[in-house]
Amino acid sequence: MYEHVLSTPAWAPANLFMLLGLLGWLATFAAMEKAHPGGGWLGRFATMTFAVGIAASASLFLIDAIAIPGLAAQWETADPTQQATLVAVGDAVQVAIRTPLFNVLPLLVYGLPFALFGIAHCSRRGPAPRWAAVIAAATGTATFLAGITWSLGSTVIPELFMWAVALPLLWVWGVAVGITLMRTRHPEPSDLTEDRLSP
Repeated sequence: MYEHVLSTPAWAPANLFMLLGLLGWLATFAAMEKAHPGGGWLGRFATMTFAVGIAASASLFLIDAIAIPGLAAQWETADPTQQATLVAVGDAVQVAIRTPLFNVLPLLVYGLPFALFGIAHCSRRGPAPRWAAVIAAATGTATFLAGITWSLGSTVIPELFMWAVALPLLWVWGVAVGITLMRTRHPEPSDLTEDRLSP
């Protein structure tokens, strides 16, 4: 693991970027529910679940961004005996901390919250496009089910699914909802004219 971290200059920035991305999604969830509470209790529960998942995942990203690169730097300059000790420390961190926290990502971050939020806004009419809610519901459900299989030690669904399929689709959802929020806050002149003319 240390060799991989040392050979990847973007390791720490990438983890910090992921953390900032999660915080941005949480802000999107909260803003959507505040501006358009069409998701009801299901939407609010999705937002709370996402906040819990982020609280746990933040530890993972901070460990990967700060602690692991620090251990890797010590390992690189240590003598063989110290390197063995540092490898043992890294293995312990992997088993006891990183693996359990990683399992939180597909369950309580990219999985259940998006599934609930998408279902809530699929079933209720709101300003966000219906297709975006469908993407969130389908992708969140698939990721949540994949997370369950990974937690049970199964690799029926490859881990690459979360990074190469689920995350890009969820970013599409985030962009669509973000544009919706911006247009709602700053409506087009044509929309204002239609509102004034409508009875």
